[in-house]
Amino acid sequence: MRADGLRAVLRERRFRRLVTSQWTSQAADGLYQIALAAVLIFDVSTAETPAQVTKVLAATLLPFSVIGPFTGPFIDRFSRRSILVGSSVLRVALTLLLLIALDWPEPALLALIVANVSVNRFFHATKSAVIPATVRPDRYLLANTVSSVGGMVFGLAGAVVGGPMADLLSVRVVILTAAVLMAMSALAAATIDLPEGEKRGLAGILSELRQNARDVAEGLRALRARPPATYAVTAVWTIRGLLGFLLLAGLVLVRARLELAVTGFSALLASVAVGGFVGALLVAPVARRLGTSGVAPPAYVLAALATLVVAPLPSIPTVLASLFVGGLAMSSTKIASDTMIQRALPDRFRGRAFAVYDIGYNGVFVLAALIPTLLVPLFGEVGIVIAAGAMGLAAAGVLARWRARLDQEIEVRAYAGGRADETPREVVIEGAALEVADVERSWNEERGGERLIVFVLRLEDGRRIQVSRDETWHLDRFLEEG
Repeated sequence: MRADGLRAVLRERRFRRLVTSQWTSQAADGLYQIALAAVLIFDVSTAETPAQVTKVLAATLLPFSVIGPFTGPFIDRFSRRSILVGSSVLRVALTLLLLIALDWPEPALLALIVANVSVNRFFHATKSAVIPATVRPDRYLLANTVSSVGGMVFGLAGAVVGGPMADLLSVRVVILTAAVLMAMSALAAATIDLPEGEKRGLAGILSELRQNARDVAEGLRALRARPPATYAVTAVWTIRGLLGFLLLAGLVLVRARLELAVTGFSALLASVAVGGFVGALLVAPVARRLGTSGVAPPAYVLAALATLVVAPLPSIPTVLASLFVGGLAMSSTKIASDTMIQRALPDRFRGRAFAVYDIGYNGVFVLAALIPTLLVPLFGEVGIVIAAGAMGLAAAGVLARWRARLDQEIEVRAYAGGRADETPREVVIEGAALEVADVERSWNEERGGERLIVFVLRLEDGRRIQVSRDETWHLDRFLEEG
């Protein structure tokens, strides 16, 4: 991550305030996750079985998928700032209620947690859709990197502090601290100046809800119609599932065999988060060299090889090392894939598309945990870790072959900021930046119901290309050199 690029992104006032709200919220998320682990895993005797761990994962992660179809229409049609603020305020109330609910029966406690996690989905889906409105198009990758790096750092801080805080003080202190941070996140979000949505307030909410299925279907069609976006979503879902294998094995090992307290769970989450932090730092230089679509295959290979190397030696250090590399692969793949989706889709589809994206993001994580839950009695933790490594290598091969069939990636940098009526000055193809030697011609045309501006460009290396732009840039074709 280059210092000059980092300074340029952080000079954007709206982006700076957005990530302040996001990072504060993710610090609260880290504390909240530790509190739930203390209550539902380490204080419940039956939670030491794999099935009980999977149940907890389902309660805390599946709401992200269940509520996913409802986020896109709100994000696209209502004030995004109101969603950021409102979801944070509602989470404060639900988190404070958890202080009272600690003595409730487990089903009631799980229901409250499901509600809290569901509201959190609105915040994070809106954040992803808002980033393109806060920075220039040529800074999407850097903005996603900064957002993810900071989120990893603050989420890690919450997880690392939460474990010792729960062991030395109490779970209630952890929960109260999380609620305070959520309130601070709401205050930061309230200061962001964002464009209003297509509609404001709750007027017509019932008709909006009736359109949810159609809106999500449109988001799915938008993803499927753009091969780079389909590739990106598949890459993220797959690596997320593989990470679910590893984390489930680590949780069972720590709870059932190594008998560590909540601080041990903090260590597992911290290992994933530190790996994610390193991956976020590495993704920009790797993407410049390989292209954003080129990040996932080597990330998969690295995670798979590390898993296979440490699997025969199950211990705290090897489990932490494996989760570290898994977090690195997950983070780098997610940042690159988020960028591919944002570049491939017009703004009006991004909310719907990220809703579909989120359905699978946590759904595959829980489903992946169900499989080793069934296999642990037969093969043990080492067996399922080896299986995860083998599947990682297979997935890397599939993605590499798929990537070879994708159209080459393109990023066009134009004079004074990149609007469609401006002149291209530099083109980035598969990570290589080339100056535009000449704009040979340009024209406007209708294509698929969209109005585009089209350019024929001669690059500094002599190649000629045709590019077009509506809300995003597209590489139409390479032309004969003349």
